[in-house]
Amino acid sequence: MPNHILNERELVEAIRLRDKGHSFRQIGSLLGCNGTTVSRRIKIFHEEGRLGRKKTIRRRKLSQSQIQDLLEKIRASPFENVESVRRSLNLPIHKSTIGKYCKFLGLPSRISANKFYIANHHRTDRLETAIMRSEYNLDIWKRFVFCDEAGLDNSTFCRRRVFRPRGCRYDPKYVHQASNSSFRFNFFAWITFLGPGDIIIYDKMESEFYCEVVHFMIKELEKQFDEEEFYIVHDNAKFSKSVETQTFLIRNGLTHHFKPIPAYSPDMNLIENVWPLFKGRVRSKIASERQIKDEFQFVSLMSDEWKGLPGETIRNLYSSLPRRMANIIELDGRMTRY
Repeated sequence: MPNHILNERELVEAIRLRDKGHSFRQIGSLLGCNGTTVSRRIKIFHEEGRLGRKKTIRRRKLSQSQIQDLLEKIRASPFENVESVRRSLNLPIHKSTIGKYCKFLGLPSRISANKFYIANHHRTDRLETAIMRSEYNLDIWKRFVFCDEAGLDNSTFCRRRVFRPRGCRYDPKYVHQASNSSFRFNFFAWITFLGPGDIIIYDKMESEFYCEVVHFMIKELEKQFDEEEFYIVHDNAKFSKSVETQTFLIRNGLTHHFKPIPAYSPDMNLIENVWPLFKGRVRSKIASERQIKDEFQFVSLMSDEWKGLPGETIRNLYSSLPRRMANIIELDGRMTRY
């Protein structure tokens, strides 16, 4: 029987029937509720002398001046927590209500983005580079080659979706139990407007090996660009700026191919946006086929997934370069959303 809540009239009737000797179960059957409900409500009536429910004191709403103070506070200190805001403004409402007011004001609490802190001299370098390249159109950017190095292990740790009830995030049934890595590979790769280039697996990148990689990369790019000039963008890794590397580039007349980018400028190197896509494809394949423990098979998988990267995605990244430069200028050299 569904538990019916007694109103005041029904409670009076229940008290009358109880005085006549009816049991709580009989009264509940007549009024459409449980006998325990009848017993509890009659007990409350005898102890507290009230028929209806106990009235709760509703939280007060904020006045217009308090709302304005709240708005000014969260705009001035967007990283302050809700409880601290409530105490500093002495607001007579619960912190969850403050959250609702903030949402109504168009400033709901969200997860913040994390970016590196950039010192003033690095900001100046970024701004000058962006201004210098802000005039480049897509035809010029098509001649740029973006390269970098990264690493990946054979662990099955990856972000996976699961169909589960609410509140069961850490139930063993719904937890993805990933295997630890048994080996890791470092790799160097590049992208052009036409798609991904080669991926080179290595153990440790040093200046001598980097010079060999650069020599191979430029030979491949000369075939692709024919006689057209191209420019290589790489980060400020130690081996790429070493004396040995610079001597090699000067001796072979290759310095004109390289376009440096300032420190702390991942948004100026498109391949930084390609790595998450590439690693996600590899990890998804590992997760679906269980952990790959054969090194040759893992290298083959990385090579296949790198070559299989969609060219349309890379071309879209190239199309974003003018917007990136404009965004860096707009933010005075600070980190952008890219």
